Amino acid sequence: MGFLRLILRNALLVHLLTLFLVVIGLMAALGLRREAFPAVNFDIVVVTTVYPGAAPLEVELYVTDLIEEELGKVSGVEKMDSL
Repeated sequence: MGFLRLILRNALLVHLLTLFLVVIGLMAALGLRREAFPAVNFDIVVVTTVYPGAAPLEVELYVTDLIEEELGKVSGVEKMDSL
């Protein structure tokens, strides 16, 4: 009860402390380093193909093989696996 009474009696102090914390928070937020286009390095990319009602061989022939052909044209691809 003593702490609550202290706060209620010193409303100006509480308002000033709140304002101080808001100003310090804004200064910290504005001082953060941020980049518009950060460098992102994707080491692994997973592609999932779904062909409802098709047999696994059909999915491999008509979907997976076509995707692999196109991905093979992308530069920088070191390894490609199909499961």
